[in-house]
Amino acid sequence: MVKNRFEGLECACTGVDDHMDVYVTEPSEEKRDEIRAYLEEQTRLHGKAFTVRFIEEIPKNEAGKTLYKELK
Repeated sequence: MVKNRFEGLECACTGVDDHMDVYVTEPSEEKRDEIRAYLEEQTRLHGKAFTVRFIEEIPKNEAGKTLYKELK
C-alpha cells in the first residue's frame, strides 16, 4: 500500500495486531508525516498505531527478498 502511493520510496512494514512499523530509506520528517497521514486515511486507524522509522537500507537476501527479522 505504501509503495504504491509513494512511488520510488523503498519501504518495508512489520507489526502486530495493534501497531505497525514502517521502515523507509528516505530520512525526511515531511515524508514521515505524509506516510502516517496516508495510513490513517486508508485504514481509519489513529496515527499512534503507526511508527515510521528511517533506516539506511532495507535488508535483503541474495534473491532480493526483504529480511523482516533484521528490521526488528
